[in-house]
Amino acid sequence: MSTEVTRRGFIQAGAAGAATVAASHAAFASLNTPSDSANSAHSVSDALLAALGARIGLEVAQNLAPAGEALTLSYLDCAGEALAALRAGIVQGASWQCGERVHCANAKGSYGNTLGVALFRNSRSGREARVSIDATALSHIALIESASASMNVQKHAVMVAPADSMYRVSYIG
Repeated sequence: MSTEVTRRGFIQAGAAGAATVAASHAAFASLNTPSDSANSAHSVSDALLAALGARIGLEVAQNLAPAGEALTLSYLDCAGEALAALRAGIVQGASWQCGERVHCANAKGSYGNTLGVALFRNSRSGREARVSIDATALSHIALIESASASMNVQKHAVMVAPADSMYRVSYIG
């Protein structure tokens, strides 16, 4: 048996470990009040918020527009401009799949236990998706950010962390 660890194996193990820690932290994160979560948004990196948004946008666009069809996107912003990178990441991720810039219509909502709600629609097929981004995502991202100094490892950990602790997707049609 070889004890040699490749660089790729090391990075994957570190990301998986960070994701596991983030998932186990979910119970404690859910105890935060909405104002605590909103305040922690200032300590979370815009790059990691954009990575989460790109993950969401790409995942949903791959399911709704597998051949790169055009999508419409409406975003209900419940957390304000402090999390603009999250919305920008969602647009970017969907644009990667569609091959063209996805236009995003924005509206403001009141803050609760949700950072935002993204509504995607493929006008050609009529299929839709609703993504609800939980406020606990901020705690998970902050934990991932504190677990490693490397931005690449942090972004990878955000991309592989369990989705159900950060956002929920519902498909219609």
